[in-house]
Amino acid sequence: MCRLARQFKTFLARQNEARTLRAMKDVELSDLGLSKPELNSLIGARTTTRLQLVEMAKNFGIEEADIDKHRWRALDIVHNCGQCKSARACFDFVAGTGRFDPDTCPNAEHYRELARQKDDAAQS
Repeated sequence: MCRLARQFKTFLARQNEARTLRAMKDVELSDLGLSKPELNSLIGARTTTRLQLVEMAKNFGIEEADIDKHRWRALDIVHNCGQCKSARACFDFVAGTGRFDPDTCPNAEHYRELARQKDDAAQS
């Protein structure tokens, strides 16, 4: 299957999943711990968002599990990454093919705070 056909197939599958998710009632969303705006933010995120935020976090000494410890922070990080205006430069950087200053990442402060917490826990 050619690349364009795979991309189109993926696009259609995402659209179908998005319709299913958007049709969820508030009570169903509350079971997931999500509000409608949070869900819409996650649905609208780039497909590479999770990969990018996890790889960027590694530049600060943070692992995926550290991000996921607190749901509120994970959602905030995903939202920030999904809205980032430097997404392409970031993607190239985490892929090892571009230049990007991790300190300009919209999640840099989250990552620094997580790194401090991780260091504090290690010293205790």
